[in-house]
Amino acid sequence: MKVEINGEKANFFMLLEGKIPAEFKWEPPAPHRKMMISKFAQIDPVTHTEQAALIVAIDINKYRATLDDLGVRREDFLDSFVPAPRPRD
Repeated sequence: MKVEINGEKANFFMLLEGKIPAEFKWEPPAPHRKMMISKFAQIDPVTHTEQAALIVAIDINKYRATLDDLGVRREDFLDSFVPAPRPRD
């Protein structure tokens, strides 16, 4: 899926200057499709400022189908030793 940041459209962005934008545009998914946008930041080792490290929009339907085609099972990427996150009180 395409995301638009600062007038540029791409499937993913890596190492943008500055923080992750508070707002950006994306192509709406086709009917009956689900989409997820993941955003990751990192601290620049020289300037010690936060910068956008990766922004990616994923078609969840295609992602799930790819995992199925590869024979990846839920147990293959969930670690039974790490408890599921729980809401804080």
